[in-house]
Amino acid sequence: MIHAYNQCYLDDARENLGEAIDWAVRGYGLSLQEFSRLWAESSVAREFGNANPKYLVGMSGWELCQSVLERAGRAMRPTNAEPLYGGSPEHWCGWSLAFCQWWTGNSFANILKDMPLTEFLQMYPTMHEASDERFLEAVEHRLAHKALPTHLHLLRVERGLTQAMLCRISGTNLRTLQQYESRAKDINKASAQTLLALSRALYCRMEDLMEYVPAGNFSENAHRRGRPPKAETPEFFQGTDRL
Repeated sequence: MIHAYNQCYLDDARENLGEAIDWAVRGYGLSLQEFSRLWAESSVAREFGNANPKYLVGMSGWELCQSVLERAGRAMRPTNAEPLYGGSPEHWCGWSLAFCQWWTGNSFANILKDMPLTEFLQMYPTMHEASDERFLEAVEHRLAHKALPTHLHLLRVERGLTQAMLCRISGTNLRTLQQYESRAKDINKASAQTLLALSRALYCRMEDLMEYVPAGNFSENAHRRGRPPKAETPEFFQGTDRL
């Protein structure tokens, strides 16, 4: 298969993007979510992904970070002078993101749309010492899981309720319900009051509404409502082979 650029540049690319994200979070005090958005929207990321040597290997991680911030009109001074090069979860996120982009040849914008950096961070505890093959498998499993309907959606449909009907019964805001069903908001972080109201309306336990988030291997028991149907291949893995 064809990757984004020659593999001889990959190690430098991974290290530079890891360092850039480490600087953004630990050096400049940005949230991982915020820099994820800035990176995805930046021309720097597009040039990096298109193998422009100036950005791919011609800049340090700090210079990459600076370029993204400057082009976004975010001139800033570092709040900390010594990010943890190579030793932080944030560095691993950038290191892994660069590998995903190289492997698939897809744009950073498409990859981060399906899996933002905050989700890479969730994988760090179990994946930071894993092989590249295992890492790709874990990413595929997480994205396949996202393609499945939420427990909330399945329970609502089973009860024969529309979203509007469930909102009236439970007193939940319609927009909030829609966000929970589409995973735009994490129902696992909903208040106990909200979960209780929804569970009573749906005649289920509160824990039945919670979502399983696979950290590594996806098991048949992950989906509490039975074996999940086969999901479509996520957009940024389409047309690619396994390691």
